[in-house]
Amino acid sequence: MSITSEIKNTLNRLEASKKVKILYACEAGSRAFGFASRQSDYDVRFIYAHNLDWYLGIEDNKEDVIEALVNDTMDIVGWDLKKTFFLLSKSNPRLMEYLFSPIVYQRNTVFLNEIQEIATSCYSPQANMYHYLNIATDNYEKYLCENKKASSKKYIHAIRAILCCQWITTNHTMPPISIDALLADTSLPSTVKDRFLTLLEKKKRGRKDDILDEVLNTYIKEQINVFDFLLETILSSTIDKEKLNSKFIFLLKIFDKLFT
Repeated sequence: MSITSEIKNTLNRLEASKKVKILYACEAGSRAFGFASRQSDYDVRFIYAHNLDWYLGIEDNKEDVIEALVNDTMDIVGWDLKKTFFLLSKSNPRLMEYLFSPIVYQRNTVFLNEIQEIATSCYSPQANMYHYLNIATDNYEKYLCENKKASSKKYIHAIRAILCCQWITTNHTMPPISIDALLADTSLPSTVKDRFLTLLEKKKRGRKDDILDEVLNTYIKEQINVFDFLLETILSSTIDKEKLNSKFIFLLKIFDKLFT
């Protein structure tokens, strides 16, 4: 059985056992970003809905996440439709990446078109730049600087985050998911880019060399300082929560018909 078939079969079993309808399922992380190796994990993320009755009533503590650790290399996590809309109201960066993943395992076309349009209208450059800046800073401070245990994976995640900050600063829109598309529309100094591309190839081949690169460290630190300053100049978006609520109810009524 192929890995894709295994993922789809697992999603079907979750749908049946949890009595939900899966509206969208995709790949997240390194496989979606375009720098996975054969050994990379599969990080599957999905959005699901219950029937309309499930959302009614006075209970507030209903489960809104489904998790399934299939094996050591496959992790599957789903978010309920209501939780998804709550995260949209925050312009949640991880959700934004999931909704535009280049690797899709399952989709309801009506849902995907609607949710991508909503996500675009809700996009907050400031919230997302803050997210990517934190990724760059955390990787730099925890793993890369001061002779700590560095690796190609940590450098790749830090520099991808910096490229996302660069994109947001210039375009005020969501950065491309694919690292190749991101590299094509942003810029790195030639010495940094050469080192970065070398690390990408090592990562794709599954090599996990511990390295320390002072050129990359200097560049990452400089860029963190730049974007930390620029963050305050990036305007936050005002999200119309009333409109979001109306759209949630609209979609809920549509997808309730899937249960009949």
